[in-house]
Amino acid sequence: MCFFAKARNCTLLALFGISAGGHLVSLLGTSQGVAALEGRVGVPEGREPQAVPPLAAIANYCGVANFLTFPGKGSVISEEDPKGPIAQLFGGPMSRHQEAARLASPVAYITRDDPPFLHIHGTKDELVPYDQVQEFDASLEKAGVASTVLTGRDGSHVFVSEDLFRKLRAFFDYRLLGAGEAPAEGPVAVK
Repeated sequence: MCFFAKARNCTLLALFGISAGGHLVSLLGTSQGVAALEGRVGVPEGREPQAVPPLAAIANYCGVANFLTFPGKGSVISEEDPKGPIAQLFGGPMSRHQEAARLASPVAYITRDDPPFLHIHGTKDELVPYDQVQEFDASLEKAGVASTVLTGRDGSHVFVSEDLFRKLRAFFDYRLLGAGEAPAEGPVAVK
C-alpha cells in the first residue's frame, strides 16, 4: 500500500506491507539507488524510467528481513521443502540458492540514507520469527536509520487492534504530514 502527501512542492511517498508485502516494502526501502536491482519493466524502448520520489517512510508488518537467518528459528516454513514458499521464491531449496537469498534480504542493502522504518511484529509469529524484526531493527539503528518496533506480545503472524491502527496512523501522519508525534517503541495491543 502506498501513501502520498504533498509538502512544499514535492511528493512524499510512504509504503506499508504485510507479510510478503512487508518484506517487499522493506527491500524497496533499503535498496533505493542500488543499480543492480533497477529494471526497465514497463519502460518503452528509447525512454528513460521516470524518477521515483524518495521514500519518506516504510511500515513493515511481519516481513522477512534476512533470508539467511530466517530458517529454523521457530518458523513452520521449511527452507528445504521443494514445494514450499521458499523454494517457490528462489527456484528450489534455499541451501542451493544462498546468493539469491542474500540478494533478496533487505538487511543486505542498509545504508544511513534509508527512510525511517516502523516494524510491527508478534512475539509468537509462527511464519516469520520475532528475531527477524530484532535483527532488522538493530541493523538499521547501527547504520543510523530511525527504526521503531511495535511488539505484539503473544501476537501471531498478523494481528489487528485499534491500538495498532492508531499507532500506524500516527507514524504516517508524523512522517508524511509532520503532524502529531511518532509512536514510541514498545508494546502494541494484539486484540
